Amino acid sequence: MNTAWQLLHDCKYNEVEGKPQLPSQMRTNKSIDKRLWWPDHIQRDPAIGKQGYHQYRYALGHDLLGHPACPWDKDEATRVQADLDAPHPSDLHIPDPQLNMRPTREEIKTQIKHLPSDKAAGPDEITNRILQAGGEQAVDMIYMYMMIIWEVQTYPGAWACALMQPIYKGGGKD
Repeated sequence: MNTAWQLLHDCKYNEVEGKPQLPSQMRTNKSIDKRLWWPDHIQRDPAIGKQGYHQYRYALGHDLLGHPACPWDKDEATRVQADLDAPHPSDLHIPDPQLNMRPTREEIKTQIKHLPSDKAAGPDEITNRILQAGGEQAVDMIYMYMMIIWEVQTYPGAWACALMQPIYKGGGKD
């Protein structure tokens, strides 16, 4: 089954308490011809995800909603549109101010000081010992980098990478 129709099928038939479950993250359309659907990267920003959902519905013919030959259930489409336009419950939650305070330079300096010095380097080949020996310049650079990450609210994808090295510890095969 086409992935577009599969998503609609799942949305329609996976109901909880009478409400179809919409995906929390959506892909946008990377097709130049907006009548075709070519999924792009998953969008984690709800506003862009909502835009992707509208692109998706347009590619499936949702723009024909008022047409007599429209395959869509008008009442359900109106309800889904109202659900999309309503604020998400997490948007109404007031965050804890203690957890959302900007990190200070002293916190960064303390964390660098307490890093275990004998750990292996990551893909960037920077060890904890190098960070600790970098002194105030290293603290300033890392602090500036952390403030950029704090402002854009995302961290570099390379931080999710790790070097894995299997170590033979002897013994037989299990």
